[in-house]
Amino acid sequence: MLAGAPQAASGLIAGRITRSPGIILAVPVVDAQGKTIAVIGGAINLLRQNFMVDLASNAIGATGRYCVTTNENPARYVIQADVTKILSPVGPAQTLCGVRDPGPNPLLRMHPLVARATMATTGWSVVAVLPGAEAFDPLARVRRRVILLAIAAIGLAAFAMWWMARHMLRPLDTLRDLVQRSAGDMRAVQSLPVQRADEIGALANAFRDMMEQLRDRTEALEGSREAARASVRHMQEIADRVPYLVAFLDSNERFAFVNRACELRLRRPRERILGATASELLGSSLYREFAPHLARAFAGEAATFIWDFGDDAAFRCFEVSYQPEWAMHDVLAGVHVFVRDITVERSNERRWRRESHTDHLTGLLNRKGFDQALAGALRVAREGGGAQALLFVDLDRFKLVNDTWGHALGDELLRRLAKRLVASVREGDVIARFGGDEFAVIMRDVQDILDVERTAMSILDATSRPMSLSVGAVTVGACVGVAMVASGEVKTPDMMFDAADRALYDAKHGGRGRFVLGDGACVAD
Repeated sequence: MLAGAPQAASGLIAGRITRSPGIILAVPVVDAQGKTIAVIGGAINLLRQNFMVDLASNAIGATGRYCVTTNENPARYVIQADVTKILSPVGPAQTLCGVRDPGPNPLLRMHPLVARATMATTGWSVVAVLPGAEAFDPLARVRRRVILLAIAAIGLAAFAMWWMARHMLRPLDTLRDLVQRSAGDMRAVQSLPVQRADEIGALANAFRDMMEQLRDRTEALEGSREAARASVRHMQEIADRVPYLVAFLDSNERFAFVNRACELRLRRPRERILGATASELLGSSLYREFAPHLARAFAGEAATFIWDFGDDAAFRCFEVSYQPEWAMHDVLAGVHVFVRDITVERSNERRWRRESHTDHLTGLLNRKGFDQALAGALRVAREGGGAQALLFVDLDRFKLVNDTWGHALGDELLRRLAKRLVASVREGDVIARFGGDEFAVIMRDVQDILDVERTAMSILDATSRPMSLSVGAVTVGACVGVAMVASGEVKTPDMMFDAADRALYDAKHGGRGRFVLGDGACVAD
């Protein structure tokens, strides 16, 4: 007002004593020159009877209300029906002006209707609130009435359509009954209403023709089934006479066919085998051995492998073949299983191989068996499996024994000496006789050169001790040449032979009862 305003009003305040809401008004008193010489002020208690109290006490409809709010942030109530809320902050729209609206109308999903008007003098807002439930109740009632009428109309229409459909489909029901009877009695087809000129008659004619064709095909199919059953019986009889195991696994690895040999091998009757899975019959341990090959067969690839177990008299060997069978559209129907016992063949083969690799006089490996063992040892060394050593052993004075007492005594000496050599080397080392008085030893996985030296010394000791033969005590001797290949080193059999032969040559020319390493150094006398 000092700046020339015509009046002034305070914001909403609360009385110090009564805490009643109110405002302070002031107007200036000016002289003839327009200068402010005094200010007249007054206060209004908003809870006293005035137009705003009358406004708040009036209702809009049955549940609507008026209220006045400030323009602050957050806004406060200036006046409303619940005087305890005056001067308190304004809440959400559902509680605006003291109205308790439960939420959106469940049918129309409408929120309360709110109207606002701003007062020019104070900037306060006059708010009118009408709950959505009351505002839209007439519309909700109309909508419910429309829905009920629509449901009733739909029900009547559905009943009328059902009645018309039943009337129109009655001939078709008659036809259906005849069709159902004809499923068990082919003569019922003759009762079909084939004389009708409508769609029912056409359908009856078509059905009768179809049933006659079906009868012909059924008779043909039954004949084919009987022929197939006879063929299966014939195949079963043939398979039962085969000494091999013959079976068929379906796509679920269940036995669908077995012959008599399978019953004997599995020690179960056919009825207990059919329908069982391979894992159930074989057991988990044995099934794991067959599973990779079986997986190849079920992937569409034929698989044949050899399965053997046991040693010597308990040795058994089988040739197992899996042949996939395809159905229509390249769908795998199952796998044929053929198991042939080849124990006799493999036992003979093993015996022949053993005899071809064994020296008949001493029972040690011969040159052929030794070559195979040396190649394997060099392969292990090349792949980093450990160092390997080759020892050549040449007997001294053996020719004198043959010349003095004959070859029979020489053979006896060689047999006795072979047993001593076996006792002189480590378990797992390989001993061979090349012929005459020459022997060779392959030491596998050599960890230390001292192991080679100890073995060589043990051989020299075994050959130098007297042997009690039929003519008395006979003493010979030996020299040893050693060649080695380190782990990861690449050497050929010829390279090892040459190195060991040179070392043996150096040992023999250095005196009897000696061994020499491949570098030519004399290690011991």
